[in-house]
Amino acid sequence: MESFEGADHLDGHSNGNTSSSANGHHPSLLDIFQFLESPNPLPFIDICSTSRYADIFQACTNADKYDGMRTSLYQYQKNSLFKMLRRELLPDFFLDPSLSALYEDKTLKRKRFTHPLQPYFQFTHGFDQSTNRWVLESQSNQGKPIKARDASWYSDSPGGIICEDMGTGKTCECLALVLLTKRQMARPPVEGDVLPCVGTVASTLKTDYQYKSGNVLPRLKDLAITEAILSCAESLRIMYDEDMIPEDIWPQLEPYPPYYWVNPITESRTRRGAASETAPSVAFKVYISSTTIVVVPDNLVDQWVREKYKHIEDAHGLEMLKIDSSTNSIPEPKSLIKYDIVLIS
Repeated sequence: MESFEGADHLDGHSNGNTSSSANGHHPSLLDIFQFLESPNPLPFIDICSTSRYADIFQACTNADKYDGMRTSLYQYQKNSLFKMLRRELLPDFFLDPSLSALYEDKTLKRKRFTHPLQPYFQFTHGFDQSTNRWVLESQSNQGKPIKARDASWYSDSPGGIICEDMGTGKTCECLALVLLTKRQMARPPVEGDVLPCVGTVASTLKTDYQYKSGNVLPRLKDLAITEAILSCAESLRIMYDEDMIPEDIWPQLEPYPPYYWVNPITESRTRRGAASETAPSVAFKVYISSTTIVVVPDNLVDQWVREKYKHIEDAHGLEMLKIDSSTNSIPEPKSLIKYDIVLIS
């Protein structure tokens, strides 16, 4: 919902080929799509550059060619990439849909970073309801003012769909996205969280690393190793590949990736959705990693492999594992998380 800049063209500039607001009709989704401009990163660069992911956003916008890539992206591809990074790393807050804007209270001091789609969106990073100058009203109680700080805000869902035309380099953009974020670990959930269609998180983050036997108290080295594994700040595997972790330390880190336990959904369902007999509940481990799983149809597996070798350098690029109909068996999770991309049909 952030890239509606092109919708302005529908108001009196539609060349007569679309249903515009001038005819008393709202534009259709097809109209909006046809006139949608490339995402504009300029209103978001400053706020993203002050976040914990500043180095990633700066690399996206400033680098002529990304480290590890053979190919230089066109500007429209960088714009799309910046948009994808924002949705993955810093998704916005959006306003309760039952509320609408009444007016802007200009007596309040404007915050340095203001979302271009305020009052309906807020930046996640640096979010402060008290500096939102908009006054709102509820659809069920119109006319009664509600300050933005008293309103309900929800986190937008990460991810999205790339709808650019065929042949414009969508696969290349996805590879660049994985390359720029290959250090980023998956966000560990909180114990008690419900994972849709999966189950309930049943533990905090854990590791199988154990202190050496015979020590009553853990050594400082043991505490540091455990903290490094459970921090999930950046991929230790990538840091080791980039010579940021000593050779003598890595063997004590690699075999013990962080994980959490999940109690799966116990009720199974038939093809028509009706509840059937209760399935046995067996908790399972979910490993935290920086690996990206790419699922494609059978006829696109080889294309992805070709695109990877076309656009990504062999050294300091992306390690890919291909799993298709010719694969005899799928490796264990501890083996899968050693790759940057797992390509599966």
